[in-house]
Amino acid sequence: MRTLRYLHLDVFTSKPFEGNQLAVFPDPGALSTETMQTIAREMNFSESTFIYPPEKGG
Repeated sequence: MRTLRYLHLDVFTSKPFEGNQLAVFPDPGALSTETMQTIAREMNFSESTFIYPPEKGG
């Protein structure tokens, strides 16, 4: 598997290391749904987000 860049964020808080942890993958490339689910399980956060550009005509 290739290396994926991701951001580890704490949301809904004004203090570091509090709030809701979130993983954001800004450029996931062509990952299958199964692979995204596997990555999300591995991150073990309540939320993981994979950002894709809008589809043509979107």
